[in-house]
Amino acid sequence: LFQEPSRDFSEQYQNDLLDRTHTAFDILRINKTIAGEMIWNFADFMTAQDVTRAVGNHKGVLTRTRQTKMAAYTLKRRYEKLSLEEQLSVFKTTTPSSVSSSYRDLIIPSKATSQEITDTDSYALTDVT
Repeated sequence: LFQEPSRDFSEQYQNDLLDRTHTAFDILRINKTIAGEMIWNFADFMTAQDVTRAVGNHKGVLTRTRQTKMAAYTLKRRYEKLSLEEQLSVFKTTTPSSVSSSYRDLIIPSKATSQEITDTDSYALTDVT
């Protein structure tokens, strides 16, 4: 149901609506007004024909036979973008002092730590340096 310009019940209209909704959600996320979002209908479903709707209900991101629609690709790009933004925000808030200097430090305690453990708990740690 792709039509340009977008018309009611068309995939283009659904895609345009998602783009505008995502723009509004981005503003709300920046203002910390919302914490998440979700899609209303996973797939199209059958309904009776009416003047306000075509045969079936075409709100889903997949067709009734689970074929992808433009909306599915729009959502994929959206969630990939949100995931990348989240990863970058975590990276920006992580300071070098809060991260171990090397992977080895996570596995083998420093000599001071080894000595403290040996003295207080009678553990024998070997130094591999």
